[in-house]
Amino acid sequence: MAFCSDVEDVISMSLTVVASLLQKYNIDPKLIGRLEVGSETVIDKSKSIKTWLMQIFEVYADGLARPIGGAAAIAMLIGPDAPISFERKYKASHMADVYDFYKPDLASEYPVVDGKLSQTCYLMALDSCYRQFCTKYEKLVGEQFSISDADYCVFHSPYNKLVQKSFTRLFYNDFMRNCSSVDNDAQEKLLPFANLTNQESYQSHDLEKVLSYLAGQRRTLLFVLDVTAKLESRHVTSPEKFVETLKLMEHRYGAKDFETSKDTSLLPPGTFYLTEVDSMYRRFYDMKASDDIAAGGKIKGSNGIANGI
Repeated sequence: MAFCSDVEDVISMSLTVVASLLQKYNIDPKLIGRLEVGSETVIDKSKSIKTWLMQIFEVYADGLARPIGGAAAIAMLIGPDAPISFERKYKASHMADVYDFYKPDLASEYPVVDGKLSQTCYLMALDSCYRQFCTKYEKLVGEQFSISDADYCVFHSPYNKLVQKSFTRLFYNDFMRNCSSVDNDAQEKLLPFANLTNQESYQSHDLEKVLSYLAGQRRTLLFVLDVTAKLESRHVTSPEKFVETLKLMEHRYGAKDFETSKDTSLLPPGTFYLTEVDSMYRRFYDMKASDDIAAGGKIKGSNGIANGI
């Protein structure tokens, strides 16, 4: 599980990944026609995160410029000649009206969560999307699709165990669809569960054990863009420090006129961080210096003005 110190928030992480994407791949911001931002975290009920990110582009115009399940941000460039392309004709979506995870209390930064229901909803959505995808693929290509045909699987990761369960669900779906890729040994072990309803299969611990055993022989480790080195560079901290940080963030939720610790000792160069929130709730950010990016200016989240970085 990952969490931020008091010097980082959803805005600083967004600034960091966008700036990193532009710098690492030498992307001219003028070539980007649209910027989309998605987040479950609310900083301001009116001012969007995207407005803060626009300052990155203004800086580049003149040169370089509670976390229960984790804290992370990613920036992706969508355009022609992409190294990873998406086949839209196979796209599958799932939506449902459920109260598994929601934020009805605007006075609190924490969500209301029904953990057991949330896990079931995750697996239900996975099943639905995978079946739709397989149906579309088989209709358009004329061949049966199974998880063995996929090189890699990428999952939203609330926590690691749920990702493991999700991978095994795909294998279970292949069994229920009578895919030829499911060998005789696996079919024999899964046969006792063939008549379970979907709802029953989500709650069956015996099925979960069998799937964990079978899928354990079919996992692939993915190395992309030096991910292993990045994961190994993470800092391990104590549960006490996590609780201490949570209490600080709870105290500061909705607060104004304060400065952060400005402690950047654990942040890699090029990382944006929060320095202060003034009496008008305006947020100010700076960037930790690196060899490639000259730092020293501040980014002000009040009126779209960014001093030179």
